[in-house]
Amino acid sequence: MAKIAVVTDSVATIPIDLVKKYNIYVAPVHIIWDKVDYRDSVDLQTGEFYARLRKSKTLPTTSRAIQGEFMQIFEALQGKVDGIVTLALTGALGAAYNSALNAKELVTEVPIEVIDTNSAFMAQGFAVMAAAKVAAAGGNISDVVTAAQAVIPKLHVFWAMDT
Repeated sequence: MAKIAVVTDSVATIPIDLVKKYNIYVAPVHIIWDKVDYRDSVDLQTGEFYARLRKSKTLPTTSRAIQGEFMQIFEALQGKVDGIVTLALTGALGAAYNSALNAKELVTEVPIEVIDTNSAFMAQGFAVMAAAKVAAAGGNISDVVTAAQAVIPKLHVFWAMDT
């Protein structure tokens, strides 16, 4: 049985009980709001984010700082797992995918596969969950990648914004 770690970014919005149950590693996206750098779900919880969003006269942005977060996770997993599968926010919407690719190049002691989910939010999370379930069942890195890639074409996200 292989031990494969599944990594994602916080945009996947996977409920914490599932993160714990499937031992998913989550790199927090950096949210810049009024010149303050918050780590998503670490320094700024989801409920706080949306409450502030309703009242704020300014809108947040994100930072490319997530590469360092991925690197820390990858480095911590070296020697503890047989491989890492990272499912990231699509490169079309943010920096997570490219950040994970860059971090992969710097961490060479463990095989790492980086997948662009072509999605965001819990749609991204569904691909992560498919991968995590196969990893938890002892699948190898190829099995985990295949499980995630089978779900990705089925994902669709629709959202409407007031602004």
